[in-house]
Amino acid sequence: MLKRQRQAYILDLLVRDKFVRVEDLAKDLNVSVVTIRRDISELDKKNKLIKVHGGAQVLEGSQDIELQDRHDQNPKAKIKIAKKAATYVKDGQSIYLDAGTTCAAVIPFLSQKDIIVYTHGIHHVQELQKYDIETYVLGGKIKRKTHAAIGALTLKYLEHMSFDIAFVGFNAYDTDFGYTTPDDQEAFIKEKIIAQSDKVLFLGDKTKLNRRAGIHFANVDDGVLITND
Repeated sequence: MLKRQRQAYILDLLVRDKFVRVEDLAKDLNVSVVTIRRDISELDKKNKLIKVHGGAQVLEGSQDIELQDRHDQNPKAKIKIAKKAATYVKDGQSIYLDAGTTCAAVIPFLSQKDIIVYTHGIHHVQELQKYDIETYVLGGKIKRKTHAAIGALTLKYLEHMSFDIAFVGFNAYDTDFGYTTPDDQEAFIKEKIIAQSDKVLFLGDKTKLNRRAGIHFANVDDGVLITND
C-alpha cells in the first residue's frame, strides 16, 4: 500500500473512531510500527490529526476527509464495488449519484447506458460529461472538503424529484445502528435521496463495516449494501 493510501486510511478511521492506536494500524495495514509512527508524525505536521502517546486523535473540527484523500483510499475495492453496482442499472432509468468517491467510481461503468443522472456532487460533473451522460446538478451551498452541495436549497430541489435508483455512500455501517455519517447536513441530504428513490444501493468498502460515524441517516433494510467483503 502506498503512503498516501495508508494516510487516507488513518484519517478515515479517525473520522469514525476519534482515536487510533499505532499497533492496531500496523497490524491492519501489514506494515511496521515505525512506518505508522512516521505517517502519524507527517499528518500531525500537516495539521490533519493530533499525535498522541501510542497513536493519534482526531483534530477538533475536522470531521470530514479531504476529497483527494478519499480518492486515494482503497481504489481497487471501489472499482470492484462500482462495477457490481452498475449492473443494477437499466436503460431509460433516472439515477441519483451521491457525492462520495465510491459513487464516483461507478461513472465509467455507466457510459454505455441510456440514462439520466442527477447529483449534488460537483466533482462528478466533469467525469459524467466525459462519458456524455445526460446530467442534472442540484444547487446549494458547496462544502469545501467534499465538494458536495448541501443545505435547504439542495433539499428543496430533492423534494420535487424522484429516481429509479440511488447510489448512496456512507462513512460507517453497523448492523444495529445502520448507516452513519459525521455531518448532519449531508445526513439530511442522504435521507431525502433515499425517500425519493425506488431502489437504494449503499456503496462502501469493508473498512467501513461494523463502525459508527455519529449521525444515523438510514436503516439496514432501507436498501442493498454493496461492498468488497
